[in-house]
Amino acid sequence: MVGGGLFLAAAIVGIFLPIVPQVPFAIIAAYMFSKGSPKLHRRIRRNKYLGPPVKDWEDHRVLRPKLKLFSTLAMIGGAAIGHWKVKAPWFWVLDGIFLLAIIFVLTRKSKP
Repeated sequence: MVGGGLFLAAAIVGIFLPIVPQVPFAIIAAYMFSKGSPKLHRRIRRNKYLGPPVKDWEDHRVLRPKLKLFSTLAMIGGAAIGHWKVKAPWFWVLDGIFLLAIIFVLTRKSKP
């Protein structure tokens, strides 16, 4: 339950802060709540903003093209801003994580 709550909080932050990807966090939260709290799982699936991509993923393992584009651009933008503002050598590790996430997103099906 705590993990689901943390991932749900991150997804909600992602609604308002484009650099934070909301959908992966919402999908993880929905998965965790499906095991621990079916009521919260249903609420996520019915949510106006989080529900449609979570349903697409759970029912068909699909990420819509618009979502793929936005997620990719947000991660690239986040990495660019990070390199501009944060001059730390460890930031390249985050680039690797972003790259793996982008590859994952772009290789998923786009239609059910």
